[in-house]
Amino acid sequence: MAGPYSKIEGFIEKANMKALRIKSKKPESPLLENHNPPTLIIEFDSTGADLSRYNCFTTGECQSTISGYTLTIKAKNNLSNRRTLYKITAPGKEGKEWYWFSHLWIQPSIEE
Repeated sequence: MAGPYSKIEGFIEKANMKALRIKSKKPESPLLENHNPPTLIIEFDSTGADLSRYNCFTTGECQSTISGYTLTIKAKNNLSNRRTLYKITAPGKEGKEWYWFSHLWIQPSIEE
């Protein structure tokens, strides 16, 4: 909650987001050791979210595809920070709520 996102209205909106429930994610570990940029595959549980209207965010651009309840995400460029998030948001099917999920990547080879 910093910079241009530090207004109270933005905080209230984010605090009211619901979790996108998942059945599985691959890899499960947040450690980024072999492939950069990493690919994340998430199988979502059936929720009130409209996954056909999801958004993907990370440092730089995301490349993503969805098939049913399975989403595959990969950053367009290599991750260069020690910690990076892949974030997914989707509106509710009734348009009143927002859903959210994030996966943390950690590169142990980069010093803090």
